[in-house]
Amino acid sequence: MQQAARQERNRIHTAIAARGMAFGTWVQMAAPEVAELAAASGLDFVIVDMEHGTLGIGEAAGLIRAVQAGGAAPLVRVPDHDPTGLLKVLDAGAVGVLVPGVETAAQAEAIVAATRFAPEGSRGACPATRATWHGLVDWPDHLAWARENIVTILIVESLEGVRNFEAILQVPGITAIGIGMFDLAQSMGHGGDVAHPAVQAELARLAGLVRGAGIEVFSATFDSAPDRVAAATRHWQGLGCRIFAASADRMMLATGFRAIVAATAEASGT
Repeated sequence: MQQAARQERNRIHTAIAARGMAFGTWVQMAAPEVAELAAASGLDFVIVDMEHGTLGIGEAAGLIRAVQAGGAAPLVRVPDHDPTGLLKVLDAGAVGVLVPGVETAAQAEAIVAATRFAPEGSRGACPATRATWHGLVDWPDHLAWARENIVTILIVESLEGVRNFEAILQVPGITAIGIGMFDLAQSMGHGGDVAHPAVQAELARLAGLVRGAGIEVFSATFDSAPDRVAAATRHWQGLGCRIFAASADRMMLATGFRAIVAATAEASGT
């Protein structure tokens, strides 16, 4: 008889336990084949980006399926703090969310509550969603799995968020904090220059506060060149980061196509 449906442990947790870091990427295009390919490449997680990608919940659900088919953990960056949006992506099978624009402890508390079932939170409960394999996983088993495996990553990316940073870190249930470095550099008056010394110093300070609070640091680079990805990985490892995303579907394609154009131009002498 075929084995009953079951839920796997979040690969972010298993990767950190096995080698001290979990690696992933972003997908913004409504292309399940790309999401599946990214997951099957050996990455631990793939982030479906509903904030900057042109994706609705139906398209996001298809990408979540594709990531699962490829063997990675599907996360979703939602566009805002709406608890209904958080509910929908988790019910669709995401094993975690990234929530942008967090500026206060009250916002953080509401977000965490929306990703946890009672009594820890206020997430709406339904025993027959895609997250329970449409009801094939018994509800008590799903509750226990969700408590151990759903990750909640908050993105702080404004001066207001920085001002309230230490209060945000006191909120129970946060898995990781990411610092939106481009937005932060913009709000600090440096025109998005993430390499500016003042921005780099602030990023290091905030990462230290996150680790000091016993929360994971999430970071990302949108470079696609392997040497730059390696350098960024080493840099953030040194700041205590253990959840790291590199590049994105659009950026990898743009990098690849630019390289082809440059190579053909050189070969043809044009």
